[in-house]
Amino acid sequence: MEVDRLKKDEILYELRARGIVRSSGEDFGELRSLLRDVLKRENSGELFDEPEMDPEEELMICDGKLDEVRYDIDVPSVVSPRRVRTLLFHLNSRLVRCFTYCTFTKNDQRERCKKLLKELKAASVIFKATGSSADYKAPSVVSVSTCHEDSHSLVHHSAPSLRSYSTADGQDPVGGAPFMRQFDLSEEMRSMSLGEPDETRGRVSFPASAFACGPGGRAGSQNFSFGAVPRSRQVSRDPEPRKEAMSIPLHKWGITFSGSKEGSVNSFIIRLEELAESRGGDTSELFQGAIEFFTDSALIWYRSVRHQLQNWEELKTSLRRDFLPPDYELALWDELRSRKQGRDEPVQTYVSCMLGLVERLSSPVAEQLKLELVMRNLAPYYVQNMPLESIISITHLKEAARNLDMKKHLVAGYDNRTPRVVLEPDLACKSFIPRRPAIIHEVKAVPAFPQPFVPSFLPPFSVPPLPL
Repeated sequence: MEVDRLKKDEILYELRARGIVRSSGEDFGELRSLLRDVLKRENSGELFDEPEMDPEEELMICDGKLDEVRYDIDVPSVVSPRRVRTLLFHLNSRLVRCFTYCTFTKNDQRERCKKLLKELKAASVIFKATGSSADYKAPSVVSVSTCHEDSHSLVHHSAPSLRSYSTADGQDPVGGAPFMRQFDLSEEMRSMSLGEPDETRGRVSFPASAFACGPGGRAGSQNFSFGAVPRSRQVSRDPEPRKEAMSIPLHKWGITFSGSKEGSVNSFIIRLEELAESRGGDTSELFQGAIEFFTDSALIWYRSVRHQLQNWEELKTSLRRDFLPPDYELALWDELRSRKQGRDEPVQTYVSCMLGLVERLSSPVAEQLKLELVMRNLAPYYVQNMPLESIISITHLKEAARNLDMKKHLVAGYDNRTPRVVLEPDLACKSFIPRRPAIIHEVKAVPAFPQPFVPSFLPPFSVPPLPL
């Protein structure tokens, strides 16, 4: 394996496996240099304390990295074969150590580790068949098919001869002691009994060349053993929480850039850098797997320029140069001046968007100018009710807007009606509105004696005259 082909979380693991704990916030280049120095000291015979590990966490990480390496093999254009080869060697040594540790833990963890080793072996076979050059030299993964679960005997083996393995660029390989020096572990491990030892008195022996240091191990000895291991072991933790960089493969991030006008180059770049930082990675990993993020015309563009780019900064510069309008700066200033607060848009959202536009300018903007740009296009309600002349900063503006929004909320929710049921009637609000006198608009006379009802179909009644 090549140190320069390892990601930050993988370098942190290689250091931690040798008893050197570092945080993910440290400089990537310094971590690489430290690992090279440690490997040189290790190859010269220096021993390092092997710390304990959390098998459950290791199995989850290795499972995710197996998904990554399978995808890289299926899509050869994604990463270079040297990166795939490096990851295969890294996983081989990592799973060997995990399998050894799982010998003293739960059966299900050991079975899961066996399953991952089988999957890694299948991936290595496929990778070897992909090409014939030295770049496609994959590790011979430990075979677990011949492990006897019912064997608890101590098996001693002589140290195997080292196989020479040199990297293409002459760099120090990774994967030596304590886990996997540059030799084929499979022949030595196939005949080893990796069954579960006695819970309190079991001892398991391994060749010294496979594990240059460890509990009970001595440099130069043919064999060494792990001593008595109790059923329950305390798993050590780092002083601060450990973040495994890029534990989620890049192709699962769900972020793409197609080069269409609907997408924003700057938004795409900012989001990638935010996620890389939150997941403990760095920009070199983004650059290495950049092809995962491009589709359609942007993918065609990237294929045409990828061999001319050396790092993430150069990729960002090329993206902005080729996908932003020629007059981007002037157009962005026009957008800043014309960006108005929406009718129902909260002040906090409006201010955040304005500051985001300012941040995308190539040159910094003075705080006073930012404040003027923000106040210029506030909604009329805030312009009329806020003392703009006394506001001296963006923070002051947002505080004044919050106070005004609170007043508006209180006014809108005011209700002066008295509840029907009150606990203290004598102190309840009483209405003093006087009753208005009744106003008579019409008077209708009613006869003293009602007229008899005469049907309309009868002829009018007439009285005959009296005779003279």
